Amino acid sequence: EQVIALLAISALGAVYVPVGVDQPEDRAVRMLANAGVRMALVCGDEPPTTMPALTVAEALRVGRRASGFTRPTVEPAELAYILFT
Repeated sequence: EQVIALLAISALGAVYVPVGVDQPEDRAVRMLANAGVRMALVCGDEPPTTMPALTVAEALRVGRRASGFTRPTVEPAELAYILFT
């Protein structure tokens, strides 16, 4: 699911911000806030309760029904990912 999520996020021109499931919740919330995340695409069955989220399975179902989607133009200099260490 993570590879699918990364490819989908890249295709949308969005920024990939991986957060491990082993991260304490308060740290994960801080990371997402610092990165300016407004919506999460999550692997697994449990989306976070702190922000709007979509599971990969839900995105695949919705994506098949989406009509009128126009792929955004993504410039090479645009941000692709943010990694917290």
